[in-house]
Amino acid sequence: MVRDLVVVDHGRQHTKPLLRDQWSRSQGGLERRNPRRLLAETDRMTAPRRILPGASYIVARRCAQRRFYLTPTPQLVQDIKYVLACAAATFDIELHAAVFMSNHYHLWLTDTAGVLPKFMHTFNRNLARVVKAHYPEIEGEVFDPQPYNALMVLSHEAATAELAYVLANPVKAELVECHHQWPGLITTGGMLKEALAQGALEETVPRPAHGLRTLPDTATFRVVPYRPHALRSEAKRAEADRLMREILEGALAEVEAQEAAGMAERRASGRKVLGLSGLARQSPLHLPRGSRRGDDTGLGSATALEPSRYDTFRRIKPALVARCTTLMKTAARVLKTWRDAYRQARSHLQQGFKNVSMPAGTWWLKAQSLAPCEALPEGSDPVALCLQLV
Repeated sequence: MVRDLVVVDHGRQHTKPLLRDQWSRSQGGLERRNPRRLLAETDRMTAPRRILPGASYIVARRCAQRRFYLTPTPQLVQDIKYVLACAAATFDIELHAAVFMSNHYHLWLTDTAGVLPKFMHTFNRNLARVVKAHYPEIEGEVFDPQPYNALMVLSHEAATAELAYVLANPVKAELVECHHQWPGLITTGGMLKEALAQGALEETVPRPAHGLRTLPDTATFRVVPYRPHALRSEAKRAEADRLMREILEGALAEVEAQEAAGMAERRASGRKVLGLSGLARQSPLHLPRGSRRGDDTGLGSATALEPSRYDTFRRIKPALVARCTTLMKTAARVLKTWRDAYRQARSHLQQGFKNVSMPAGTWWLKAQSLAPCEALPEGSDPVALCLQLV
């Protein structure tokens, strides 16, 4: 009989086959695993995620202790492209935009197959390997033990605002004057325009020299324009391209405004951006001086962190973004209803009830094969599901 081994990786739990009589090593030591115990462990996990095929997300992940483990170099940028391309191809992920700062990253993607947790697990694991190969002085975990944050995009206005936020990260952090000057991996406005004109922007990248020998020799890093579920058919491609053009133009206008405002503010105060020379002096073991959201500045010393606004912010785990109060209230109410149904069904499983089905969109218990899940309506729009329109 085959059972599951729970593997804890960067704060998340994953599984692989385990023979019945084998032992598994967990954070609590050596112990036998059983379904009842696995169900009990879900009480200590974060709020359940509702994973819907076709949903678009803004995903963010921070490095451990906010250290600059992702400090960009030309070789590291190529290695990040490779592991991102491999994971995206494996799990059918569409990448729309990305920026990798020195101590965190943001991705805008569409999870066409409904396997976002698997993608994030594989990508973060391989990224940690190449980062440690690139910076041997790094010890311990590369990423923060807190799980990644994934915001489901519910409106075109939200997509515009979040794309602007992603692209403006290096500018807001006062690292460079303009976003296209950032030496790390970033899908600049020019790249996104090219992807929209050609249908996709592709680049073949070689496998890193160390750490990933089992993966292909090359991978195709691919950036594709965003297409909402309702406009994914070929007949509606022109309408989808028009929508993406509007989103891109609005986002780039906001980024340019932030760049101009930052330059004016620095001229008035006499400050300068960190620049490429400052980044060259930055050690991956350094910490940022500031504590603002998205802050990636300074060459702080590797000392203990004092409580800050960042520590307060990290306890907030939003799951949706709409830029519309009515949409947000509706989606939040639907999500709360779904989570209540999830917890009730899980409680019935823990009590030993049979014939219990988890609500559609359940991920962890379904991945563990601990309970059947209700089926989603075929071809359903994830945004419509979030608003209970289907």
